[in-house]
Amino acid sequence: MMQQLHKSDLRSAFVLLKCSKQSHNDCRKIRDALIDKFPNIQEAYTTNAEVDGEQWCVAASALVDVKDEKKFEKELWKLTAEGKKPITIGNLKLIVDNQ
Repeated sequence: MMQQLHKSDLRSAFVLLKCSKQSHNDCRKIRDALIDKFPNIQEAYTTNAEVDGEQWCVAASALVDVKDEKKFEKELWKLTAEGKKPITIGNLKLIVDNQ
């Protein structure tokens, strides 16, 4: 009997970002940068959600290989939306499905 080896173990993930801007009334630039930089992002949108007492301005769903989860999170922290005043990440929450 042949055993199939899995090259990757993709999991659903949810990403919450808070950008470095003072006002979060229009966070489309960081949302667009997220979509452009990460091909594993399935959907991303601006939001005004509060989770665990923190306000978040971008939410996204992604597929993440569990062996690359830490690398993905590290790369998310480096995300920058270029412009006159570059926008960076102020806070980040990555939630990966463990099923």
